[in-house]
Amino acid sequence: SYGELDRRANQLARHLAARGVRHGVLAAILLERSPDLIVAMLAVLKTGAAYLPLEPSHPHPRLVATLIDSGASFLLTARAFTALSADVDGCAVVDIEADGAAIAAEPIHIETDPADAAYVIYTSGSTGKPKGVVVTHGNLAALLHGTTAIFDFSARDVWTMFHSAAFDFSVWEIFGALTSGARLVIVPTATAQSPEAFLRLLHEQAVTVLNQTPSAFVALSDWEREAALSLSLRYVIFGGEALRRDDLWRFASAWGSAGDDRGGPRTFTRHAEPLDFSAVELTTRDYR
Repeated sequence: SYGELDRRANQLARHLAARGVRHGVLAAILLERSPDLIVAMLAVLKTGAAYLPLEPSHPHPRLVATLIDSGASFLLTARAFTALSADVDGCAVVDIEADGAAIAAEPIHIETDPADAAYVIYTSGSTGKPKGVVVTHGNLAALLHGTTAIFDFSARDVWTMFHSAAFDFSVWEIFGALTSGARLVIVPTATAQSPEAFLRLLHEQAVTVLNQTPSAFVALSDWEREAALSLSLRYVIFGGEALRRDDLWRFASAWGSAGDDRGGPRTFTRHAEPLDFSAVELTTRDYR
């Protein structure tokens, strides 16, 4: 529940603050996809610090290089990854499993400014060395506020966290769901890598808001044509890469009819997000 999520985030935030996590500090997070990952993100934000999400599947040298380059002062992780700190000087480890008994339950209240850093996400490095991009609270708030007039998200919706926390599309998935009071389904990595398994999850969890890169959605659509599963999708939101017009029309034709008994989504949306989140471009077309 949201109450439990807030309680756990407050507990961890209080513990982090006691360890020295505060405004102006960058805390890296290296955790598998789980509720603990969401708790850790919120806890860091509650201390006034910024978080740096790391992808557990990345090679050890890349994780070390990212930690060194970012200058992260803390690493929030689980027992399986604590050895990483041995190769990084000046980065204190917070093992959220081992430190559990030391975490108190009191809430924490720290004010932040819109210009304060909320998180840092590294680029893929496809054009050279990966670069860290700092995103402020104001940038993130502008993204979320800018969509309120376009979408009618509510607490009745069900979202998925399909993408890695180290990929910027996940920010929209996580905070888009939480700020609308919706239910967030954290998709296991193995399920996200299997279009067939992910399609089954969409059906079983009655997901209504789906966020996908166009290439991932092509693979999902191919499986959907073969499966006899009803879906509850209201929105399919594209981001992360270019969306070809031909693909958009093909998706809309296959999924977008209100009379389609497969439960086609009501709206297809292309969601373009600059890396610094200083501007948001949204274009929509209703295919009812």
